[in-house]
Amino acid sequence: MMNKIKRVVFGEKKMSELESLQAEVQINESAIQEEAQKQQRLNEGLRLLNIELEVAPDDKDLLKRKKRLETALNESQERASEATTRKEELEGKISNLSKEKRLAHLHELAEQDVEGFERGRRATVIKEEIRKLMREIESRDGLWGYSKPERLHREFGIDSFTFDKNNPAHDDARKIWETQKGEAEERIQKEAQQVIDFLKKYLGGFDN
Repeated sequence: MMNKIKRVVFGEKKMSELESLQAEVQINESAIQEEAQKQQRLNEGLRLLNIELEVAPDDKDLLKRKKRLETALNESQERASEATTRKEELEGKISNLSKEKRLAHLHELAEQDVEGFERGRRATVIKEEIRKLMREIESRDGLWGYSKPERLHREFGIDSFTFDKNNPAHDDARKIWETQKGEAEERIQKEAQQVIDFLKKYLGGFDN
């Protein structure tokens, strides 16, 4: 059995969500970059302080400054870690939404392709069915003497193909037959046109 893929619709709401997530990723990337630059400066400050502490290892002011820089560095690293974690979460959501968007796009393309497939396939299927019908139509065409009123003719003992217009006794039957035959002809033409119109609409691509 063919595995079906559920129709995916990627509407304005999801597109807005995707754009919002992408914008937040950029914010976090900027924050990570900013913290990286800050850490670089703090590390450089610590490097210089450590040089000074080699000269004066007990200098309380230098030790306090070192402590502040180390605290600031740790805080920056924590902020960078949080921003990285958040960025990864956002990227996961973006990945899922991007997959949905891609599937929706593929569905749209497939629907457009299916329109062409349906038009061609309908024609093929109908052609085969019409061939089958034509065999039956050919077998029926002209059968049962449908062009003449057999029962009415038998009623009047007529052997010819038509009523005798010169025989007054045939007038009522002839007029009744011609009236009902005319009504039937109109009905048949109308029904046949409805069938043709339906087929044209079903197949598509026919001018009105």
